[in-house]
Amino acid sequence: MIIFITYFTSIFIATLGFGLLVKKFLVKEGLINSLGLGDTGLLGFYFILLLSFLLHFFIPLNYYVTVLIFISGFILFIYFKNITEIFFPY
Repeated sequence: MIIFITYFTSIFIATLGFGLLVKKFLVKEGLINSLGLGDTGLLGFYFILLLSFLLHFFIPLNYYVTVLIFISGFILFIYFKNITEIFFPY
């Protein structure tokens, strides 16, 4: 049960990291004013989906590519930590 919770929490955090990246770009361009946590997660999911479609044309999506995308999401989440304090105030 602990592995299950850890797995889905880490997937959510990695997806949210990519969502925060896209959100920062869209806010900077003035296309949106604010998004909630769920909308940011959907942006991250769509970005990962687009990224996987584009990468699939050039390289196979094996274990190493997936782990690289996953770690990149974690790094982006940590990089946008001050933005995530708005979502998680404690």
